[in-house]
Amino acid sequence: MSKRFTVIDDESKEPLAGGYELRLTGWTEERYWRDAPSDWFWEYVDGEVVVASPVDIRHQRMRVFLTVLLGYFCEVREMGEVVNGPAALRLRPELAREPDIFVLSPEEAARAHGSRLEVCPCLIIEVTDTDSERRDLIEKPLEYSARGVPDYWSVHLGKRRVTVFRGRRGSPEKTIVRSGRLDSTGLPGFWIDVSWLWKDSFPKSLACVKQILGVTSL
Repeated sequence: MSKRFTVIDDESKEPLAGGYELRLTGWTEERYWRDAPSDWFWEYVDGEVVVASPVDIRHQRMRVFLTVLLGYFCEVREMGEVVNGPAALRLRPELAREPDIFVLSPEEAARAHGSRLEVCPCLIIEVTDTDSERRDLIEKPLEYSARGVPDYWSVHLGKRRVTVFRGRRGSPEKTIVRSGRLDSTGLPGFWIDVSWLWKDSFPKSLACVKQILGVTSL
């Protein structure tokens, strides 16, 4: 089903140029799974559909860079599958989120079928912009933790920081990382140098993967 919106600024009556978040009320979960478009990020939260504005190119490049690193790592180590949104995770009844990136262990990947993914990732990464701060830093940490996700990273482009949420189901501990090595607890052996994320141009993915794996060739 095709959906098209023009978001208008209340004061200027012109199309909104900056980031935004739409919350559409009156939906049911059944309607969400039936009618939400597969090519646009729509999330469902307790009777509301949450629609985010299109992302800028830096956001997309960050998403691709991290996806490539994780994809190489999981393939070489045979540690599961990397999935990108708008694939939808059903975290509980009446709640579906579409993370930028999530990793499924081999066991969870075997359970993933169709569009309604009722699985538990071992690592979730959201690339956070100003308009998604509330979702990514307040709502989703509690939701992902309640589902049992052990490791959640919010990579904030504008503030150049990674906020990490871990442990304690439903009440995760938060750590802010701005530089240095960041190891995943949910995907053992995977790590990044956080400084890679803030460069004007990302380093070569293959060189980074070799560092992560501790090898000189692939």
